[in-house]
Amino acid sequence: MPISASRADLISLGKAATEPERVEALGVAFSECYRMAIHAAAEYAVELDPHEASSFRKSLEALEARAKSAEALEPLRHVQDSFRTALRIYHSHAQARIDRLRKEVEASASAVAAFAGTIASHGAGHQSHMDAELDRLRTMLDWDDLPQIRHGIQSVATGIADAVAHIQRANQMTIAQLRDEIRTLHHNMGASRRAAATDAATGEWNRQKSERRMHELLKESEAFRVLLISVTNLKHVEERFPTIAVEGALKELIGRLREIVGVEPPIGRWSENEFLVLLDLDPASAVALSRQTAAKLSAAYILPDRVCLKPIQLEVATGLVERAAGADGDAFLKKLEQLSAALVSK
Repeated sequence: MPISASRADLISLGKAATEPERVEALGVAFSECYRMAIHAAAEYAVELDPHEASSFRKSLEALEARAKSAEALEPLRHVQDSFRTALRIYHSHAQARIDRLRKEVEASASAVAAFAGTIASHGAGHQSHMDAELDRLRTMLDWDDLPQIRHGIQSVATGIADAVAHIQRANQMTIAQLRDEIRTLHHNMGASRRAAATDAATGEWNRQKSERRMHELLKESEAFRVLLISVTNLKHVEERFPTIAVEGALKELIGRLREIVGVEPPIGRWSENEFLVLLDLDPASAVALSRQTAAKLSAAYILPDRVCLKPIQLEVATGLVERAAGADGDAFLKKLEQLSAALVSK
């Protein structure tokens, strides 16, 4: 049975015979633990802004590579300083975004309160006007001149009608403004929710959204399958081509994938080089789809608008994980992790 890197380091640490060997083994184990911590921080970063989250993950991936190759304490200290700096900057940006969202909500709440105040003030003003007209009407009870009474009643009726018309117009304008404000607030909140659940490079679900949906299916004991798609040469491609070209190729890949799987199944970005599709298919159809996907997506991608003059060759491997109805959810997630690790090694 394979032994994880960190466990193997601990075993080698226990077997080390001399003090220098123990120190070296301890350093390797510490480096591996720190690398895993950086990896976890990148994987579970909260995505308030997809672009910022993507940049944050890429910087942590670079730090993870440095931690993996570090052989002495001093380089690890540099990695630690860079890690703390990256976390501090990302925390600052995330807090600023949260503050902006909070201010938008507060501004909308203030606008609603102002509208409510406007309704109350308009109502109070028109109520005073109507009360004055009714007082005039009461004074006519003591009048004896019929033409004068008739003229007075006509005047009061006109005043009341004007007051009612003003109230109706004011309320209609206020209601229209209130609807616009609510519509804007809903739009902003919806855009924020979509941004928090979307991968910036491809426009599909990010890992957090994909995980939430899978956990919902697991809680409901639903049967489903996951088609995992790994771009096995993405690291090599990123070293040869600019970021904008790589992202363009991935968008094109997602476009081809959507043509294969259809409109309905959700597509999510599982990691930097992995995508998944949540399927509701029988086993034979799912296997056929997996093979078709690997064959069609492993191809050269020619980008429009001369973003990249050379075609970008992407190599794709696929695999399936099935979750039967009512089956253990933890076992399914473990199989998904194992498949992800297996596809990386292809």
